Amino acid sequence: MQVNQVFLGVDQGIANCGYAFIQATKNGLHLLSSGTIKTPAKTPSHTRVYTIFCLLEEYCSIYKPIIMGGELLMFSPPRKSGGNESASMMTVNLVSGALCVLAAKQGIDYKEYIPGSIRKTVTGKGKATQQELKEVLSSLINKKRFSKHELDAVAIAVHLEKKYREEREEKND
Repeated sequence: MQVNQVFLGVDQGIANCGYAFIQATKNGLHLLSSGTIKTPAKTPSHTRVYTIFCLLEEYCSIYKPIIMGGELLMFSPPRKSGGNESASMMTVNLVSGALCVLAAKQGIDYKEYIPGSIRKTVTGKGKATQQELKEVLSSLINKKRFSKHELDAVAIAVHLEKKYREEREEKND
């Protein structure tokens, strides 16, 4: 695999969208930039999605990722408590759509992964806690403090890099 390739992980969210640009070097993974894009709740959805799109597009022009990834979002049935995450997932899917457009505009692939597979790749456990994820990522990329969404985005980027590397190695066999 070539060194110095950049991978973008995004934890899709319309209120809080985590992002992480990870560079694969001969010495391991290096975090170039990460954070959380926050949009105000009273702002119309289309404006919030556009804000996220524009900021990520600007960051992509700086870091030039070769591929980007996010979480595969699935609808869930209503819970016994009466809550249903599917309603909020509809707005999150707006961000997923914007990521697809951004990837197409950048000329790169966009991959989505099930959250449990991301955690398994990073920690070895599909049901790892946020704390376990933080401990592994803190040692891997030498950063100690993360917001929740930023942490998830870093995990996605690390997972994406590993899957990308594995696919390339299989093609070369």
